[in-house]
Amino acid sequence: MDRMIQVLKNFIFWSRWLQAPLYLGLIVAQGVYVYQFMIELSHLVAKAGRLTDTDIMLIVLGLIDVVMIANLLNMVIIGGYEPSSRGSPSRATRISPSGCRTSAPVCSRSNWPRP
Repeated sequence: MDRMIQVLKNFIFWSRWLQAPLYLGLIVAQGVYVYQFMIELSHLVAKAGRLTDTDIMLIVLGLIDVVMIANLLNMVIIGGYEPSSRGSPSRATRISPSGCRTSAPVCSRSNWPRP
């Protein structure tokens, strides 16, 4: 019975390789977003003197949108990649609650400079 359970666990874990073409597709999509970003940036630079403030803002917001989507793609691609030398999930043994904390300083009104 233990042998059957181990075979089932290994089969389920091996099935992650079915997602490899999906991740390769996401990498290609990220390349398309880099291309799109460069085109938008070239439009911004080429027309810099002729654009209104509103046009500049819209182009910059488009650039930010492309960057945020590319970052999301990057998180999904890297989050789905898990190297393991023995073919078993190794990430679960390395996760700790302290690794999830942020180190950003808290900004409270008491920290503001006085006029």
